[in-house]
Amino acid sequence: MSEDLVIQLGYVGLFIVCYLSATIIPFSGEAALATLLAIGYPAGPVLLIAVLANALGAMTNYLVGAYAMRLVERAATLPRWLERLRPSPKKLAFAQRLFRRWGTPALALTFVPLLGDALTFAAGAARVNRVVFLALVFAGRMLRYSLVFGGLGTLGMIFS
Repeated sequence: MSEDLVIQLGYVGLFIVCYLSATIIPFSGEAALATLLAIGYPAGPVLLIAVLANALGAMTNYLVGAYAMRLVERAATLPRWLERLRPSPKKLAFAQRLFRRWGTPALALTFVPLLGDALTFAAGAARVNRVVFLALVFAGRMLRYSLVFGGLGTLGMIFS
């Protein structure tokens, strides 16, 4: 499905798929990247659009995490079922300190499937500096897509 979208919409389709693949929506940014490269789109713009879109998707997770924590912290009363999930202010402060201490360097690993979504959400909840967040996420995404691109190039040389 994502490949059809990318073929029909080109760069716009690539942006949409790569953005959504960085959220909890199950799309494959790698397949979208490979599709455009396979049909002859230039590698530079494809790689740049994929990385930018994926980093913006990660920023969406960050903002959802930050907003969710604000709701939990500010809500005077929550529904009973949700109240049980609410961390105590002491535990919340501890978790945020812990992530700030060890979590920020781990953001370089946000390109790892499944782990990345949780890390970006937690970074928002911990209110990691947005510039640091974006720099690490962008670098990780660039590495991921560069590896895909490099792998595709290697496969192309083997099978041509």
